[in-house]
Amino acid sequence: MRMKKNTSTRYKVGYKAGAMGIITNLLLSAGKIGAGYLSHSQALIGDGINSLSDALSSFITVLGFYMSSKPADKEHPYGHQRSEYIAGFVMTLIMAYLGIEIVRSSFNRIVSPISLSISILTILVMIVSIIIKVIMVIYYRKKGNEIESEVLIAASQDSKNDVYMTSALLLAIIIQFATNLNIDGYIGVFIGIYIIYSSAQMIRDFIDELMGTRPKEELLEKIQEILDEEPEIIGYHDCMVHFYGKEYAFGTVHIELNQKMSLVEAHTIIDNIERKLYEMTSIEMVAHLDPLDIDGKELKEIYHFIKKFLKINYPETSFHDLRVIDNRLCFDLVLNGSKDYDKIEAYINEYLVSNNIQLTLEITKDNQQLI
Repeated sequence: MRMKKNTSTRYKVGYKAGAMGIITNLLLSAGKIGAGYLSHSQALIGDGINSLSDALSSFITVLGFYMSSKPADKEHPYGHQRSEYIAGFVMTLIMAYLGIEIVRSSFNRIVSPISLSISILTILVMIVSIIIKVIMVIYYRKKGNEIESEVLIAASQDSKNDVYMTSALLLAIIIQFATNLNIDGYIGVFIGIYIIYSSAQMIRDFIDELMGTRPKEELLEKIQEILDEEPEIIGYHDCMVHFYGKEYAFGTVHIELNQKMSLVEAHTIIDNIERKLYEMTSIEMVAHLDPLDIDGKELKEIYHFIKKFLKINYPETSFHDLRVIDNRLCFDLVLNGSKDYDKIEAYINEYLVSNNIQLTLEITKDNQQLI
């Protein structure tokens, strides 16, 4: 596996962001809890405990980047970069749990209202906390986009949730002071529901990354562009791309070449394609050679018949790897959702019989193709 030049820089940014989160949240937690005890504000003490959980989330961020930075080994030949997704998944689970707890405690405050403690110290600590958290939102978002880290994007969302929570608490205190109306519980329910919703969205995204998702269309178009530029290629299919974090991607593609080429010539073409794909897409691509008979008259006629028949009647389908092996006409049929396999097979068999072509039809059903 090739080593990436910018990998260490990426992890340094992640470590720095995580360490900043740990230190900042510990200081905020100490400040809020201390001010809460001095002003007898249970709400501020609770907010301080929440900041302590944010410090834990930041520690998970650092741990995720540390695990991701470990090189490939015997047990993990594709590296450890997906550890970053696991760290983000754990972070968002903590956020979702926090949202549920906020809804629960806020509902209890609606049923049994508690008067909020009001003091200059309480309000000052909250304002400072909001300012610091806004800075962290911007910092995490900027660094997350810079190194394409879903974990830092999640940390940015977590800090944004804190801004909403502390702002809501501050608003409730101000409204209670001005009108003697306690709306703390109602605001908390809405904030908690928002946190649960945003956490669920991020949990889904992290699960998608761990399971594997379709590559971006821009990348697939670039792969197609590179393959289409090669004049010796007859066709290509069965392209697969797997991502292991943001730094490593592996793929395979089947490439059709004239079977009359020498093995050395075909290997040289395949080797050049693999190298060009890596240089232009950073994908470690393995190209599989499919030799095709493009000179045989009978096979050429069959090829054009199948191509025309599918294009007119089943435009969503395609085929590849047309060849004759031991009196068997073989090819792969990509159905792409079509359920008319039996009709397609019957029609092609009818064509073979009507043209007195003594070949047994053998069709392999293929999966949907990336390109």
